[in-house]
Amino acid sequence: TCLSAFCREGFLRRNLKRIEAVTFAHNPISPEMLGKVGFKFEGRLRNYFFAGGKPIDGNLYALTPEDIKL
Repeated sequence: TCLSAFCREGFLRRNLKRIEAVTFAHNPISPEMLGKVGFKFEGRLRNYFFAGGKPIDGNLYALTPEDIKL
């Protein structure tokens, strides 16, 4: 996928050690997509986003070189 290629590029050519993604906690699609690439859930970020004047929790996912086939 494009996301896999993007992450591989970051690790191999940019020497990144970690890539993070934050999603809306109530969004079921993003975690599914991130999981297919190898991202791991790391925790809930309470009141991370604000929309319409209301706080919305976020979920933090991270990918390290060990999590993906390079």
